[in-house]
Amino acid sequence: MNQSRPYAASDRCAGRSPTGMATPCCAGCQHALDWPAPIPGVWAAPVACGQCGRVYYTRVDANLAPCDSLPADCESSARGLGRQFQPRDIAAVAAKLGVFPDVLIPGVPLDAGLKIHDATIEARLIELTTAGCRLQIEASLKVGYLLLDFARLGFPGLQALAAVRRLQLERDAMRVGCEFLTGMEVEAALRG
Repeated sequence: MNQSRPYAASDRCAGRSPTGMATPCCAGCQHALDWPAPIPGVWAAPVACGQCGRVYYTRVDANLAPCDSLPADCESSARGLGRQFQPRDIAAVAAKLGVFPDVLIPGVPLDAGLKIHDATIEARLIELTTAGCRLQIEASLKVGYLLLDFARLGFPGLQALAAVRRLQLERDAMRVGCEFLTGMEVEAALRG
């Protein structure tokens, strides 16, 4: 279900891409997004919507350069995501998948300064509420935040910033408890 190419600006948000997948569009202005969602094993970078400046993380490839500078109203991409994300966005995902979805999603690891720390990881989403989620990952996690992308679950353009609140080693996997951050919560997290 991974997107295999950036979408052309002429693709319509309400329609389907040439590959038959839902076309990703900006949650701020409904403009078609011209880049692919993050995928596990590949580095991601912030890119601003060409219409409204809303920031998304996309996988880095030869045809797409990350933003050199971000919009003036968002000092960093993660701060911008905190202002953009709304709990009702996750409520729609939970309504479709249920509270215990057991599906795989990509997560972009972010350090304490909310900067990209490593290549995108794959996480098993095992519990989901509007306040946060529980994930299972196969490797150890050494970051305080994850940017979760919901495109492969049928919600292209939906990304959420999650603070890692609990880590628990179980057999050969790590259980990760996360809290979704919005607005001022992101600012508070950066102040420490």
